[in-house]
Amino acid sequence: MKYLLILFLTSSVCFAQETVVERHDNGQKKWVNQYTGSGFSESLTKRCFYEKFENQPTKIIFYSKSGYIRLAQYFSKDKGTRYKSFEMTWDGIKGMSTYYNSDGSIKKKEKVLTAPTYDL
Repeated sequence: MKYLLILFLTSSVCFAQETVVERHDNGQKKWVNQYTGSGFSESLTKRCFYEKFENQPTKIIFYSKSGYIRLAQYFSKDKGTRYKSFEMTWDGIKGMSTYYNSDGSIKKKEKVLTAPTYDL
């Protein structure tokens, strides 16, 4: 049982890894990519953007093998609590943007005709 647990933990570590792609000028991470799989089957599953002096990502982009993309953007309130302010889903043909209030309720939804851009 002990060896089975060790095997499970090492195999899960090998199939999901994060790589810091870019850093801020103060050395803190800026873009972090998460990959799953290995070798030829390795694929990008998530990208996280960190603002300077933030320990949590403010923008997270999720990818699927079928071309489905989900972008979520987070903001911090004055008291340090975070909330999702914006989310975009894109399936390669059509997309939907959703804007949120700080209490989590939906502010508005609209259709998206162009693919999301990730340049900040």
